[in-house]
Amino acid sequence: MFADIDGAELFAALDALDRELEGVLPDALETSTNMIAAMARETRTFQDRSGTLRESIQPAPIAGSWRAGDLHQEVAAGQPYGIFLEEGTVSHRVEPRHRKALRWAVEGGYGFSRGHVVSGIAPKRFLADALDAHTETMGRVFEQAVGLAAQRAGF
Repeated sequence: MFADIDGAELFAALDALDRELEGVLPDALETSTNMIAAMARETRTFQDRSGTLRESIQPAPIAGSWRAGDLHQEVAAGQPYGIFLEEGTVSHRVEPRHRKALRWAVEGGYGFSRGHVVSGIAPKRFLADALDAHTETMGRVFEQAVGLAAQRAGF
């Protein structure tokens, strides 16, 4: 049993699928990253008294393209200290950079130090946990997007 395949027709069909994927995959990516960002903002693994860290967790703009092979989008905490909460820190020494002593508020006044060791921070993993929690859902979102592209391309 042999199949007769028209190369030009096959190439045209695959090209149509490629064009459709270029259109639907960025939407699927945006849907997925919005889910991850929303879950990371809702997590309670870290204390955010002002709300600025939670508000800063956003997807970046989509970059690249399907056809170029570099379609991607990042979800990040925009506050500079977010990475330290996500990944944690090791125990380390702090010293004043611009003054003779460090100062911080304590009950009844201030505490001072010319330098001291601070304990590390355990990783809070709010971004990684959100990604892990949505891996299956993201797979379904992309599966639906590819199915839609194939349907539109006539497969």
